Amino acid sequence: MERAPIFGMTTSVGSTRPPGAAGGFVVADGFVVADVVVIGAGVVTGGGGGSVVVEQPGSEHEDCLYLNVTTPRRPGRGKPVVVWLHGGAFQFGAGSDYGAGRMAALGDVVVVTVNYRLGAFGFLAHPELAGSGNYGLADQQAALRWVRRNAAAFGGDPGNVTIAGESSGARSVCAHLVAPASQGLFHRAVVQSEPCTMVDWPATDGTPEAEPPGFPRSRAVAERQGVRYAEALGCADVACLRGKTPAELLGTPEWFAPTHGTAVLPVDPAVAGWVARVPVLHGITRDEYRISDGAAAPRLRRPPVVSPGRRGA
Repeated sequence: MERAPIFGMTTSVGSTRPPGAAGGFVVADGFVVADVVVIGAGVVTGGGGGSVVVEQPGSEHEDCLYLNVTTPRRPGRGKPVVVWLHGGAFQFGAGSDYGAGRMAALGDVVVVTVNYRLGAFGFLAHPELAGSGNYGLADQQAALRWVRRNAAAFGGDPGNVTIAGESSGARSVCAHLVAPASQGLFHRAVVQSEPCTMVDWPATDGTPEAEPPGFPRSRAVAERQGVRYAEALGCADVACLRGKTPAELLGTPEWFAPTHGTAVLPVDPAVAGWVARVPVLHGITRDEYRISDGAAAPRLRRPPVVSPGRRGA
């Protein structure tokens, strides 16, 4: 196992089930491979758009270290590997939300999409939880170590790994660019939206948020949030939190994010004095905020920034 559960509500993380158990899942080095999909260019095999989407049911458990491996049908070894870190504001989403087939087929690359712990399970910081605040990032690092050990078995080159992500997935990439334990686990990085140096986010009145949701925060701020979160659940300590159900733990309005000033993430990526010396491709995803803007429009009684008639990304 790569990681232990935070709240102790599951039997294991990365369950050591025998190969072929649980509907054909394959267990390797502590990570459960949900599926290995072989893609032929231009062949629609499910999910639409020439991609295969391997769906995992929504989970309220920490036992979520699943990854999907999508490989091109063209034979060969030593292919570049792309590890995709999904977005979702560190609160929701899954690797299976993204059909990796087109990228694998057209790019002739091995694509690995990853699940990691989210919300309180992944990013709660509390003074009584040693090393807390970045369990989700640690899960991603575990996935990268898995890729380094196993990429060759899927035709990939463990020495040519690109990490890529969008929105909070991009924030994750920014974190790995400065996280000590991530160094050497990847060789290129792609940041789609959420610039690494972005430090605030507008509130509904247009002013900067004092503690913008989804942004890395200091250990002091994160632990203060963790104590507030526990108090909202009627808990004065972590032992009490461990007695709560998953639904209760995930049912609060608190918005969690990575914590800097910790062993996993010593510095804020926005102001770090150094980053991994790897090529970085950065861009802004068109209509990145369109979903949030559309959801907020009725409450704010104003039209979306983007016209409803415009075609989205």
